[in-house]
Amino acid sequence: MAKRNPVISKNFKAAGKSVVGLSLVLGEKTLVLLKARRGFIMCGYLNLKVAEKFSDAACLVKGVSDIEGLLNAPIAGLTSKAKTLGVRKGMLAREAIKFLG
Repeated sequence: MAKRNPVISKNFKAAGKSVVGLSLVLGEKTLVLLKARRGFIMCGYLNLKVAEKFSDAACLVKGVSDIEGLLNAPIAGLTSKAKTLGVRKGMLAREAIKFLG
């Protein structure tokens, strides 16, 4: 079996906005995160309730293991701040970047 790179960080554009993608192998699973100017999109490894407590504009996607998968996943949950920016549950993460960028 091929070894996975334990840490991947890349800067790129999505929906015309600058984002940073981070993929970090933790044990058997991978933490995946996209950081935009006004908020972020995270995999299930991170806690949406804590993001709400800190008033972050955060969105949650599920079942992803890499940055590309995160971009193509639907938003499964979001904080109230992300909602006020225009993000909606069910939209693809790549669309949500427009509101978080």
